[in-house]
Amino acid sequence: MNKLEKKLKYFYVLLFLMEPTLYFLVCYFYGNLEIIVTLLEIIYCIYILKKYPISLKKINLKSMLFVFGGVILINLLTIYPKEISLKITKDYFIFLNNIFKSFFTSSQIHRNLKFDIFYDFYSLLGAPIVEEVIFRKYLVYNLFNSRKLSIIFSALLFAIGHDDIIAAFCFAIFMSYVYQKEKNILYCIGAHFASNLIFGTIIKITMKLI
Repeated sequence: MNKLEKKLKYFYVLLFLMEPTLYFLVCYFYGNLEIIVTLLEIIYCIYILKKYPISLKKINLKSMLFVFGGVILINLLTIYPKEISLKITKDYFIFLNNIFKSFFTSSQIHRNLKFDIFYDFYSLLGAPIVEEVIFRKYLVYNLFNSRKLSIIFSALLFAIGHDDIIAAFCFAIFMSYVYQKEKNILYCIGAHFASNLIFGTIIKITMKLI
């Protein structure tokens, strides 16, 4: 790993750690410009793919069904914790909102925390590729010398950037296991796409009810 790659790794680890706060601050002052963070992630994904290209291997149907079954099981097992983790995320945004209200007048504030059309489209089609390449293909192998520690910490980084922290962490651990076992990132991308398509809708509905 050269110096540039190390610097980029540390920069993006810091970015992922601060992602919820950065997302709030950007939206708080400038509206829906979370696209900036999204573009940075896409750039990093492209950089990783240039250095570590995806090898297109044949997908085994039984293995794919096992992966999809695991994703469904994780989401079903985290139905109750889902309400808790979503409430934690919402309370954190309320906490930040109260802090910044004390520093700025209402005329200085431009807030818009709704997802725009681009971000919904990206979450469905772009995020499964970008996030699986960054977190499973790269960070799991390059964060620490210990593979287990890399898996756990990369799963935490992945979860921090999601509303449903508990389910996202469990999902990340499972995807890391799948990639370690199959050595084919396409399983992870496919499962991530299916999860966002099916359960992403449930998250949005739950957020509105809390």
